[in-house]
Amino acid sequence: MLRTLTASVTAQGRGARKRFEPIYGDVLDATVLGRRRFQAVVIQAVIHLFPQRNALETVRRLCMRIRRGGYLWIATTVGQEAPEGFYIDANWRRPARLGNPNASFRAFHTRGAFLALVERSEMLVVREIENIDAERDHRRRWLVVVARRL
Repeated sequence: MLRTLTASVTAQGRGARKRFEPIYGDVLDATVLGRRRFQAVVIQAVIHLFPQRNALETVRRLCMRIRRGGYLWIATTVGQEAPEGFYIDANWRRPARLGNPNASFRAFHTRGAFLALVERSEMLVVREIENIDAERDHRRRWLVVVARRL
């Protein structure tokens, strides 16, 4: 559901922006972060772009950057099945033909597999938020997991 933000909510968002430092870069490039550790890490709509066999290692690497007691916010789409491959179209539903330059890789996760992936990264799941993408595709389900570093 799309809502209009009030002036006070917008002001709070601007204030919060002053208290954190967004870092943009390749999540696989550890040199972007140096030796720094963080109180919180946000990974929004990224992990489904990695093959399932690499997802655990990717999440573990990022979670190692979280201080003990710190938090992870991670979100991806989930479904009843967990196929992966190259897809083409706005909703990632139609497999692409081999060699199509417009195709993108997509790995789907089941809810249980995604939660297990987070927990195997030495994180304790403290909250799950499931949301249907009503704006673009009512079949697409997003799962946001908030977890604390053990």
